[in-house]
Amino acid sequence: MWIIFIGLVLAGLLVALLVTYVVRVALTIILIVAAPLALMFHALPQTEGIAYWWWKAYGGCLAIQLGQSLTLITALKVSSPPADFTVFGPTASGSSTCSSLSR
Repeated sequence: MWIIFIGLVLAGLLVALLVTYVVRVALTIILIVAAPLALMFHALPQTEGIAYWWWKAYGGCLAIQLGQSLTLITALKVSSPPADFTVFGPTASGSSTCSSLSR
């Protein structure tokens, strides 16, 4: 029962990740297409707010990508074993068996 629950949670997280990725890419494409028009709004003081909104939205899209990549790197570092640990346990010299065989 517990493994089924964990599998459902992981599947839900994967779907959320894929939806977030698709929405972020679509929003980035829309913002890039609208860039010339948005930057044109810097010309008048009345439309300056629209141009600032575009900069904030584009910066947010780039920040989300950075945050997702840092989260992935952290998850991989936390979940992977250290280099001096093999399937049979830690090595006596502190280095992995594969690196000592290649010497």
